[in-house]
Amino acid sequence: AFMRFIAKFDGQVGGQPGDVVLSMDDNGDKVDFLIGGSNRTVITSPSSLPINSYSHIAGRYDFQAGTMTLFVNGQSVATGSPGQSPQRSSQAWSLGENDPVTGNPFLDGTLDDTRIYTASLSDSQINRIYLNTEP
Repeated sequence: AFMRFIAKFDGQVGGQPGDVVLSMDDNGDKVDFLIGGSNRTVITSPSSLPINSYSHIAGRYDFQAGTMTLFVNGQSVATGSPGQSPQRSSQAWSLGENDPVTGNPFLDGTLDDTRIYTASLSDSQINRIYLNTEP
């Protein structure tokens, strides 16, 4: 079952336009980044995250360009092109929540310094955030 880091998602399996989910994958070792809508897209980190250590995770969705990028420890590791999806104002953001619809559990870990920006950050900006927050 996947555990969510951060989500704007109502639990519907197909994903609705404007859904955004950054979570562990079904196996609990890699990171998934989902953008919902008619072109529902999920990208996954190619490598497993190390257990019991700090990892910096970032997902960037550029609403105007319709592109998404997943970052692990300041580096781009996966990209996708779901196209433009409207922002979903009716769904609240959540951190580490469980999903009673699908039975996915609460996040089993620690979240620190969670941020949501109103503009897409560049690769170098995301890398600088990682370098400035690395323990």
